[in-house]
Amino acid sequence: MTIVAEDKLGIVGYIVGAYDTATLEARLEREWWPALRDQYADPAGDPKRAALRSVIRTPCGKIVESHPAHTHMNLMPRPQGQGVGSRLLEH
Repeated sequence: MTIVAEDKLGIVGYIVGAYDTATLEARLEREWWPALRDQYADPAGDPKRAALRSVIRTPCGKIVESHPAHTHMNLMPRPQGQGVGSRLLEH
C-alpha cells in the first residue's frame, strides 16, 4: 500500500506499507534487486553510498520473524508539524 500527500506546490510526502514483509522481500529479490545490483556496483568503502548498499544488498533478516509487517514514511519539511504524518498513518 502507498499513499502520497500533496499540497498546492506538489508532493510533500508518502507512506508505504507491507502487510507481509517476507513475501515482499522474496518478490523484490526475484524482480527488483538483481537489476539494481547490476546497475550500482557494490559501494563498499564509500560512506556516501552506505545506505544504498544496505537497501539493495541486505535482506530484512530475522526482524521479519517478530515484525512481519512494516511501514515507512517520509515528509518534506514543508508539511511537518501540520498533522500530515498523523493523517497518513491514520489511512
